[in-house]
Amino acid sequence: MSETLLAALTGGALVFIGLILGILANTWRAHRKGHAERLDELGLRPAALPTPTDEVMDVINAQRQKKRTFSNHHDRPDLGRTDLAEVDLRGQDLHGVSFFRANLCKADLDCADLHQADLGKANLRRADLSETNLSEANLGKADLSGANLSRANLSAANLSGADLRGANLHQADLHQAKLVEANLIGANLSGIDLTEADLSETDLGGAYLQGADLSQTDLHGANLRGADLKQIILDQARYDTATKWPDDFDPAAAGAILIETT
Repeated sequence: MSETLLAALTGGALVFIGLILGILANTWRAHRKGHAERLDELGLRPAALPTPTDEVMDVINAQRQKKRTFSNHHDRPDLGRTDLAEVDLRGQDLHGVSFFRANLCKADLDCADLHQADLGKANLRRADLSETNLSEANLGKADLSGANLSRANLSAANLSGADLRGANLHQADLHQAKLVEANLIGANLSGIDLTEADLSETDLGGAYLQGADLSQTDLHGANLRGADLKQIILDQARYDTATKWPDDFDPAAAGAILIETT
């Protein structure tokens, strides 16, 4: 191969690589610009002034329209890391929206649709999520301490590592939910549906579980010391020797199954 041809091929390759790097750089800059514009749209006002409902929904709907226009069907509206403390989003359509690491402390999300939303590591302390649809939502490592989740739909939701201390989950639906290593100390779980849920390594110390249904639930390594288990349903729930029960409570008599570990 002649030196002239080799130089031409090398030059062409370098030009091609330069074009690819330019495209990637432009894409990254566009993403960062879009993120900055999104924050500007929300106003990021002082915490003492909650963000207006219409303003939040305008941003979400604008992002949805933009993603439909460019056929990005797998993308989701992104409000991650935004300050939405005390925002009023009652009854709003928020399905699939990302609130990753967002501040939603004391937010009112009563009856909102958060199906498949991403609330991972979000601050939801003392938020109102009563009767909210959170089915298949991601709440991994979210702070839900003191939150009101009464009659909420959390079926198949991910709550692994979530802080639910003192939360109210009265009659909530957590069928097939994942709560591995979640903290439910002192939570109100009366009448809750936890059938087929994963509660392995979960701390339920002092929780109120009267009338709760834990049929076929995984309780490996869970802590239920001091919990109120009156009228609890444990049919085919699985536990091991590391599971901690209240004094004088017989899980086998309540229908639970001891799984021997080796």
